Amino acid sequence: MKTFRIIALLIVLPFSAGLLAQTTWNMGLKAGLSLSGQSVIFRLTDEDYQIETGNIAGPTGSLFVEYTRDKRWGIQLDAAYIPKGSSTHTESITVHHLEGNRITENTGEQTISRHNYLSLAPQFRYRILKSGFTPYVMAGARVDFLLAYNTDSSYPLDDQNKVIPGLNLGAGLEAYSGSLGLFLEVLFQGDIIPVTGTEPMLINNHTGLFTIGLRYSL
Repeated sequence: MKTFRIIALLIVLPFSAGLLAQTTWNMGLKAGLSLSGQSVIFRLTDEDYQIETGNIAGPTGSLFVEYTRDKRWGIQLDAAYIPKGSSTHTESITVHHLEGNRITENTGEQTISRHNYLSLAPQFRYRILKSGFTPYVMAGARVDFLLAYNTDSSYPLDDQNKVIPGLNLGAGLEAYSGSLGLFLEVLFQGDIIPVTGTEPMLINNHTGLFTIGLRYSL
């Protein structure tokens, strides 16, 4: 129940500020690449042990609406599909046995774990200037809802958080032509709680989104 209260607060807070001023509407879509990784830590009694993991990439896309207070400030809500996860590589090992002159080789392998999320993100957007090309920055809250999970690992996660609150921080560059805007955007995402629901293993997502989008002013 406490988690859901935090989620509701993160969603409602940015929009309550927008209701105090007259606003205009923008809407649009964006698509691109999600580059994600995970930190994997085993919390032991004497010390923490961290497993080395690699990044994975996948397609991402979102729809959004924006309430614009003036030419600089806006409050935007994104609904996005975002794949997250990591890869793990184990090295091959060759063992020479003294008895029987036998050789045993364990071939290295790479496993990939993917967590697909529906992400809702209310966030503030600030345009630094208003001209032909307009740079902007954005920041806000985020809630990820788990859609699917699959892994090549022999030890899949049995217990994980299905709802994960987090934070967004990003920047972009937009070009306008009348009521249309074309933009490039980079967005970094961090989570408030881990993927796993219990210790001793803690897995945290960290993700970067690189997208191109189209905005339409109503």
